[in-house]
Amino acid sequence: MNQSICSESGNGTLDSNALRKIVELLTQVNTSVNTLAEQVRHNTMVLQSMTSSSLAEIPDDLDLDLPIANKQALDSLEEELQQNRTMQKSLVLLLASKGGSNIKDVTRRIMTTLLTNQFMTSINWTGQGDKVAFGKLRLLKVIARAIRRNSILGNVTDADIQKEIVRCLHGALDRDGGRLVRMRKRSATVSGGVTATITRPAQEQLAAESDLSE
Repeated sequence: MNQSICSESGNGTLDSNALRKIVELLTQVNTSVNTLAEQVRHNTMVLQSMTSSSLAEIPDDLDLDLPIANKQALDSLEEELQQNRTMQKSLVLLLASKGGSNIKDVTRRIMTTLLTNQFMTSINWTGQGDKVAFGKLRLLKVIARAIRRNSILGNVTDADIQKEIVRCLHGALDRDGGRLVRMRKRSATVSGGVTATITRPAQEQLAAESDLSE
């Protein structure tokens, strides 16, 4: 054993300094093990939420054409949800099965399952600007229930859910390369009437940022 840790006294026993160092090392090891165990527990919960047993509960005959691409289809789903409680439950289970590791990830998975990106650009929370008012939809309650079925999001608040839905809707213009397309179409006018165009390296950088923002 290392002499700096385990020095012996004259009678062949460990001295107090060596014993103290050993105790300190054992304490550090115990702390590290506890930290690792907590991380394993968290990872297990995440994996369980992503491979939810609710998959087995989803009816095979769930007749939904997703993602929804227009207001007419959305209105039809809203009417079905109002009249058919079984449909509500089935849709909750379907959306919950999409999994996710945090509220942002879970919400994005659910929203992109339900709605096309193009249709999301015509939706906002309040309906301002003659858009669809997401905050008034029956679908919102279904989404909230699906999010809360995730084992790590059982206590998430309505405000948290609203925040992530708004974030997802607001980012629709920039997804699927939308940011790059808009930047290619738009030229920036600088002083002196000179038009600045976007170079290919800048376009590639914008595309990369667009992918990361999803």
